Amino acid sequence: DNFQVLINGFNVRDYIYSDNERREIRKALNLEGCFVIGHAGRFNNTKNQAFLLEVFKEFVKVKSNAILLLVGTGPDFEKIKELVSIHPNKDKIILYGESSDMSGLYSAMDIFVFPSKYEGLGLVAVAAQISGLPCVVGAAVPKEIVGGNNVTFISLKESVSPWANTILNLSTSTEKRNDFY
Repeated sequence: DNFQVLINGFNVRDYIYSDNERREIRKALNLEGCFVIGHAGRFNNTKNQAFLLEVFKEFVKVKSNAILLLVGTGPDFEKIKELVSIHPNKDKIILYGESSDMSGLYSAMDIFVFPSKYEGLGLVAVAAQISGLPCVVGAAVPKEIVGGNNVTFISLKESVSPWANTILNLSTSTEKRNDFY
């Protein structure tokens, strides 16, 4: 009689932005002075990492210090790895693999991009917001992920240019990251 059901609930304190973790991870991954576009998710057709690689190709034209950090594994990991190997900016793409420290990785990122073709919910985008990351997500991602004013939805019918321009326009200073929590 005395409980409340929280659909997809998780401990938000686990995802608070940390300046220390940001510095440590960026140093370990050699990302100091870089603009880090982050993505986390299962490597499959639904999560649309191949499209994100095309967006990144366009983005690097205007922000040469950009790095794409792809976190996760899945059935399409080898396919994405092959696409990265022939990508013109392959030296700026990190295939991180799985991680048990997503909070630290979110802290190391400057923006989170999630171009999913469809989602049940998209908890990685919720966690990214808790860490204060501006999020650029596919229009098919449910609007229920929005926890504040730092989520921008874009149709996958758009070309890569509007995605790249949106990412460029949404960079946030780290001083404001804890405000989102």
